[in-house]
Amino acid sequence: MYRCKHFIGVVIFVSTPMISAMSFSQSDALTVTANGDIGVGTDTPEFDVDISRGTSPVVLQLRDTSPGGQKWAFAMDSSGAREGLSLTRVGSGIREFRVDNSGNFIIQGSLITGGGGACDPGPCDATFTTYEVESIEEHAKYMWENSHLWGVGPTPEGEPINITKKVTGILHELEKAHIYIERLHRRINTLQEQHSDVILAMEERLSKLEAVSIAE
Repeated sequence: MYRCKHFIGVVIFVSTPMISAMSFSQSDALTVTANGDIGVGTDTPEFDVDISRGTSPVVLQLRDTSPGGQKWAFAMDSSGAREGLSLTRVGSGIREFRVDNSGNFIIQGSLITGGGGACDPGPCDATFTTYEVESIEEHAKYMWENSHLWGVGPTPEGEPINITKKVTGILHELEKAHIYIERLHRRINTLQEQHSDVILAMEERLSKLEAVSIAE
């Protein structure tokens, strides 16, 4: 067993095979403070684990060494088109997601959410089956009295929003809107059928008036 004097606050013993894999050429290569904070590249870690580098990017890699195992890397880049924090599946060449310095969240794949927030308060596809859709008049009354759609809920200016609840609420309101459209379409067709004779007579009179107008 060997005692490595480059650790601060605690004394760590390592066996001979580990010596070849660990470099202690700098006093701050790896530091463990008395309260358990770990510093890599710094002897004054500011957090539980603090990795410090003089060049960019700074990368933390997670590796599964079993057959077919994957490698994923968290990277922090301080400049250029890749600035911010990113997660990459090593070997793919694709950054699965990145948070830039302005707080924008960029992803390569689809954004899938779930949990209790989904379809709350909306009933999702039950809108077409078990849910009793309110009348257009009831819907309009609620909308104008509360200044928001029931399924979407209030959205105060400048306040954070729950994307999952908002999207499913919008979906619920969109489904109801299509139901209203279909109901109005049926009502129009019924009125046309009930008054087809009147409509036909009016069209004939209009044609005669147009013919007289042209003759004059």
